Amino acid sequence: MRRFFQKFLAVVVLAAGLTMLVWGWRAFAKVEPPAPLGAEEGLRMCPPTLGEIIGIGSPGRKLGYLVVALVGMGVTGSSFLMLIRRQEEA
Repeated sequence: MRRFFQKFLAVVVLAAGLTMLVWGWRAFAKVEPPAPLGAEEGLRMCPPTLGEIIGIGSPGRKLGYLVVALVGMGVTGSSFLMLIRRQEEA
């Protein structure tokens, strides 16, 4: 019975890791076009940010999405190895 719970936990963690990986990568890969400036916003008092110049959106948000994808990849890999190891022991 203990082995069943370990396998079940490994499958749940695998699903969570895959979800994190897919969501993080899709959010990271999506390119958001910059919002068009209106007539009133044409005059800016501050210089544009790096994200506005390059056109990638907020660099911090993109980095966060990439971190979520990498953590998801690590969780998925470790739970997958746990599942393989359990099957070899059985």
